[in-house]
Amino acid sequence: MAVSVEAAGPSMNVVVAALVGNPDEVTRDIAAAARHRARACMITTPPFVRPSDSDVAEFITRVAARSTLPLIIFNVPSRTGFLMSPPLIARVAGAIDLLAGIKESSRAIVQFGEVRRRCAAPFACLQGVDALYLPSIAIGGDGGILAAAAVFPEYCVAIERAVAAGDLKTARAKHYQLLSIVNLLYEASHPAPLKAALEARGLPVGRTRPPLYGISEDLRRRVIDCANTLQSSTHAVA
Repeated sequence: MAVSVEAAGPSMNVVVAALVGNPDEVTRDIAAAARHRARACMITTPPFVRPSDSDVAEFITRVAARSTLPLIIFNVPSRTGFLMSPPLIARVAGAIDLLAGIKESSRAIVQFGEVRRRCAAPFACLQGVDALYLPSIAIGGDGGILAAAAVFPEYCVAIERAVAAGDLKTARAKHYQLLSIVNLLYEASHPAPLKAALEARGLPVGRTRPPLYGISEDLRRRVIDCANTLQSSTHAVA
């Protein structure tokens, strides 16, 4: 946390993930993030257990009551086994002032659109699935928290600017260029391919920790080749 905040400087907001544990553990992580001057924390529904909507609402309410930082919900059923429905998201967003937005990773653009319809600004609707970034922006999304944006932020910025300008041809071109690396980033255990891509851009981030044991040399080479191609593209827009 400390290194990230220092590296980001005053011009960038650092969001810390506090995703694992019971309410007390999550609260301790949020308190640590506040001490290290993070600007917000991301929380998710409890993994492994099978909660009801009421359980989830109560969990988020109790965490928020003990937080001093704005919170972002991470709706990621592929990791937690629980899909927060748009009515549930709207329910907690309307009741908890500290909820600043949602990272919507259900992989369903219909779900994203319904969350956007029910949850008006300033509640932020952020896409968490790289391949759905363009359509989510087109239907009113506020941005994304994306793996691809860590390695090629200029492509994500170009997509957003093109949509804002009504230039869908450019937005689509950038989208499909970015997909070439997105498809590789999730071919093996995330974030191991992402680390290879970041290294190709001159950012030495090291290997993944156990129980993730890296990627094959073939995939590493393909990731690096694709990253180099995107980086050298004359169509990339900063």
